[in-house]
Amino acid sequence: MNASRRQFCRTVLTTAAGGAGVSCEEPVKQTGPRLPKVKWRVVCTTSWAASIAAQVGGEAVDAVSLMKAGMSPHQFKAAAPDVAKLRTADIVLRHGLGLDDAWPVDYPSLEQVGVRLHSVTDSVPAERLIRPGGPEGAPDPHVWMDPQLAVYMVHAVEAALIAAMPRLAEYISPRAQRLRVDLGETDRFLKGLMGELPEKDRFLFTSHASMAYFARAYGLELRSIANAGGQAPQALPDELKAWLSERRVGTLFHEQDTNETVLAALLLGSKVVTGPVIYSLALPAAGTFHTIATKRYDVTAINDAIRYTGHVVQSKLQID
Repeated sequence: MNASRRQFCRTVLTTAAGGAGVSCEEPVKQTGPRLPKVKWRVVCTTSWAASIAAQVGGEAVDAVSLMKAGMSPHQFKAAAPDVAKLRTADIVLRHGLGLDDAWPVDYPSLEQVGVRLHSVTDSVPAERLIRPGGPEGAPDPHVWMDPQLAVYMVHAVEAALIAAMPRLAEYISPRAQRLRVDLGETDRFLKGLMGELPEKDRFLFTSHASMAYFARAYGLELRSIANAGGQAPQALPDELKAWLSERRVGTLFHEQDTNETVLAALLLGSKVVTGPVIYSLALPAAGTFHTIATKRYDVTAINDAIRYTGHVVQSKLQID
């Protein structure tokens, strides 16, 4: 645990126990796993990492995201209270791949105050990363959109939690394995569902290029208004206009924090309308489902829409 928080908890619990010497790290006496009396505070830079940490850590952790539900990491600006959360955490799980590099956070300094710092994407194979700018360019950080790559995030979270709580390995590892199995089942479900799309309709038009890993995994041609870094043009490029016309695209799927007025202005003169919200940048409130669809299909077509069952990793998302 963070040293100052550990000392505070030890003082409070020792006093409450009448000087019996109870500490934060003394496990609760029970027949199940010997969990700590005070949960380990795990602060994550993204809602996806927080969701995975909450599921893998279970009752041993209090996993929170710096970002609120639905907030894009490209729009997020870490303020003083956010930095304070990071500095008082027991474990910090940052995403990596450049996604949280621009935030005004001195990550190395966190370790100097006793915080255990880990990246959840370090083990994703380099050859499986998408680099929109070419082989030497920056990687697309949105790896969570491919369940097979999200498994590497689960590996990283599992390793980070066990490193901090080695005595709970037998509690943490089965939970991580269940999540890996769930992600594998999600991947198989999506492959079957996407396989039903006819070739002429295998494309997706989104407000942000965060769906690239999803599109690659399930054989969809992706076009987006904003690039992987979140930068959008002042007007639609001619090449994109031609693609929209050629493909007869009818729907743009967008993130919930997108300004629909701006999107409508960009799409003026085309036959494209803004459609359902997708959650490729951040998770919605805990326990909700979300859908995506392609072309002109809505939630009543193609098996009640082309569904992305992100609830597998969002079901236990905790929002401060």
